[in-house]
Amino acid sequence: MPGISIKTNARQAGADLIKIGEVMMAEAVEITRVDTGLVEQLVKQNASGRPGPNIITGKYRATIHSLFYVQGLVAIGVVTSDAAQAERLENGFIGTDALGRMYHQPAFPHFQPAADVIGPLYYASLERIAA
Repeated sequence: MPGISIKTNARQAGADLIKIGEVMMAEAVEITRVDTGLVEQLVKQNASGRPGPNIITGKYRATIHSLFYVQGLVAIGVVTSDAAQAERLENGFIGTDALGRMYHQPAFPHFQPAADVIGPLYYASLERIAA
């Protein structure tokens, strides 16, 4: 009687899949680390004059920094500023502050434009890994 017999070594197939996953994770971690640094550099560049905020002393730009860490199976890169004026510079501010002063400060985006440039490159790199 004709037929087809398929045999597989499930242990070997599982080990191979785990190895592929480990290689993909290592590549994704490295891409995330590198691209986080690129975003930081671009944010600082954008914070060095128009259309971003003007640079006067360089103190604000020095507050822009990145954090990178791996938590379980997730690589996390964050670019941020500890400066009090960061939110207002990025998004603008219209209204009264806590001291009663009136403001109509326009936005000088520098974080979002950097994310708009690096984001698509980052996702394309991750797609290449998956392929």
